[in-house]
Amino acid sequence: MSNNAPKSKKVKTNQLVAAALFIALSLAVKPFEVYLLPVARVNFVGVPIIMSGIILGPVWGAAVGLIADVLGFILMDKSGATMNVILTLSSVMMGVIPGLIFHTRAAKKVKRRTYAVLDGVCYVLLLILGAVLMLTEGSLKLEAGAVYVLSPSSGAWSNVPWAYVVIILAGFLLYSIAMVLILKKKDSTEESATTDAAILFSVTAVTIISDIILSGLGLAILYSWPMSLMMIVRIIKGFVIIPVYTILCRIIYRAAGRFKF
Repeated sequence: MSNNAPKSKKVKTNQLVAAALFIALSLAVKPFEVYLLPVARVNFVGVPIIMSGIILGPVWGAAVGLIADVLGFILMDKSGATMNVILTLSSVMMGVIPGLIFHTRAAKKVKRRTYAVLDGVCYVLLLILGAVLMLTEGSLKLEAGAVYVLSPSSGAWSNVPWAYVVIILAGFLLYSIAMVLILKKKDSTEESATTDAAILFSVTAVTIISDIILSGLGLAILYSWPMSLMMIVRIIKGFVIIPVYTILCRIIYRAAGRFKF
């Protein structure tokens, strides 16, 4: 027992240090963001939070998401708005969801095929939901060679730079390629293949629950947008961040494999 105590203490210390590092990284990358559409900005704040859940588990992931959001609001928010509890919950769930997915994977030995099916279902649902919402709400239009998005708060159409359209299409293409590769690959018990599929599913689940639903609801209330139109914008953003986040999370996961948490 005396031999295990120091080892357990060391592991907890490593977890605390890793959590602090993930919080610091989330704050460090916060200023680097790109606005693709109104109320839709692409940044890398979520990557360290997602990785905290994957590597440290759902409890640590929740703590990292909570502290990163609170500190980010206190230190960097200059809007003068009050803190939005729904957006904070969204940040917390960014750490909880991948933590639960990877905890379940370790406990129940979930196979790659299961993740591939889940990834495919989520991909199709996002496509169908995005298409239905855009057709019914008419929030996007192409006119005179330019793309416009409707702002419900002002009732005016805002021009979307073509550079942002290219980024969105490139993200969607990457996401589609990833889905084809995962779904076409033959069944395998190879650890890396299962990990890739699990990371993609973690990022997708976080995007749907945290970014599209929770953040969408919080921002819809904040900016007085209809939830349906907010979801269109968040889904379009999702097609960019899912492949980008997945690639970055896979790189970090490989790099973190040498450490004991």
